[in-house]
Amino acid sequence: MEDAKVAIQGFGNVGYHAAKSIQGIDARIIAVSNSFGGVYNKDGLPIEPLHHHAQTDRCLHNFSGGDKVTNEELLTLGFDILIPSAMENQVTGDNANKLSGNVF
Repeated sequence: MEDAKVAIQGFGNVGYHAAKSIQGIDARIIAVSNSFGGVYNKDGLPIEPLHHHAQTDRCLHNFSGGDKVTNEELLTLGFDILIPSAMENQVTGDNANKLSGNVF
């Protein structure tokens, strides 16, 4: 898992704690989104500042540490692992073939 690129769709309680755990094993969280949109940084996102931002501004795409990304775009980024921690049915027959990595 070291240096694996991880995308997390959903940054509520589950997504935040997954991000913290993954960061603890030296994987890079490159993208995070919620129902308002998301943020992407190929070099990795700082989870605690992003979590603080999410507490005050639910629009993650306003976070200054990365580029704006939609939920749909997040699924097509060059990740190794996707953690779908948002509402169910985010990965469908229509978009499953666009995923670039493994889904957990």
